[in-house]
Amino acid sequence: MGKSKLESALLYLGITFLGLGLFRETLHLPLWCDWIFPGAAILCFIAVFIVRRRHKKAASAQPSLRKSQSLALRLYSLFVIVIVTLSGPWWLPYTGVHLDFALVMVTSVVTGVLAVSLYLLAWWYTTRRA
Repeated sequence: MGKSKLESALLYLGITFLGLGLFRETLHLPLWCDWIFPGAAILCFIAVFIVRRRHKKAASAQPSLRKSQSLALRLYSLFVIVIVTLSGPWWLPYTGVHLDFALVMVTSVVTGVLAVSLYLLAWWYTTRRA
């Protein structure tokens, strides 16, 4: 089940509105854009959600030809999550967060454990329902 052209257009439009709202000061846009662009982005994302639901309802009548994700892909994504969360001490200071090294390590480990547990919970939930 691929994306429809309407869904892709709404996604791109929503991302554009979100970017315009985020960089309003940098682009020297008027103050009223603080609420207009994020509001328009939210409306676009709601419309994408509605289009996806309609697309899924229409596709549910047809037999599904798509296989579930393979074990290798799931393990690879779990590996990426672990690497990104545990690499916090190297990239976190560049974001403006200045903490002691021990505190950064504890934060990275807690974030890693939380991310892995949520990922495994979602994995269990999707395989249980299948």
